[in-house]
Amino acid sequence: MGPSARKYVVAIGDRGARPVLEWLAAIATSGDRIRIVHAYQPMPYTTVDWQLPVDDDAIIYSAVARHTADAARLLKRQRPDLYVEAEIRRCPTDRALLEAASGADRLVVGRPHDSASAAVLGYLAGHASCPVLIAGDEHPPGVPWQVATAVLLSDPDREQPVLDLAFTEAAEHRRGLTVLRPWRPVPGTGLVYAEIEEQRWLDELLSGWCQRYPSVHVSVELRLGNTAHVLSRHTADEALLIMASRTGGAISQLPLDSDVADALAVRSGPILLVPQPLVDHSGDSAGQQLVGSMDR
Repeated sequence: MGPSARKYVVAIGDRGARPVLEWLAAIATSGDRIRIVHAYQPMPYTTVDWQLPVDDDAIIYSAVARHTADAARLLKRQRPDLYVEAEIRRCPTDRALLEAASGADRLVVGRPHDSASAAVLGYLAGHASCPVLIAGDEHPPGVPWQVATAVLLSDPDREQPVLDLAFTEAAEHRRGLTVLRPWRPVPGTGLVYAEIEEQRWLDELLSGWCQRYPSVHVSVELRLGNTAHVLSRHTADEALLIMASRTGGAISQLPLDSDVADALAVRSGPILLVPQPLVDHSGDSAGQQLVGSMDR
């Protein structure tokens, strides 16, 4: 594994793993280390005496193990230059992924399609110690993310970590950076004057990053409207969107940050969330069982 290699933790469920693996295969760099994680919880009825064979925990676990190992083999066939391993963690999904992502550079998940997966994403986005990549719904393009990386600034004064990551990402992949700022002028302020002042303030805010990353071409898009309106009109779906996610709390059932929910509603492309938790947390250790290791 080279000095610039990244460590990815990739969450897969009982189905729908292929789009996540395809995006990862498209964006990973040779030598990156990939850990595929499946969280497994036996159903309560698997412990009763009258259970049907299909309800037997051993049978269900065996099927989960095959599914998880198959996902690792699929990724390995697509990208033999990656280090790939797979594991099952016997605990709730939020705990399993939070524990697995400790020390990782990226946590990769699929798009939420129901309230349960949205709640898990809300928890991870506010508590993970690394950025959370939500893979795109569609198949990745042949040459992914060659358009400029986009970064959303909803609250620029508090989003320095988001800008740090956005400039670093754009520089590493030799792409331009589009800075999107949804904006509404203060009531009673002249629109032209307010826009000039907001643009001047943004230029001053970004000047330090522009000096540190002179190779990154920066385009500042100051646009009237809310987050959903600006994202739907001014970002390409194949572009990587980087944005903050402001959630937190001690329980797992948390709503998604409103800006993240808006982004998911209008985009099908990948979104990289930079967690900004409001409350510290201390997670319990999650037990794990190794399914297979497929290092090259």
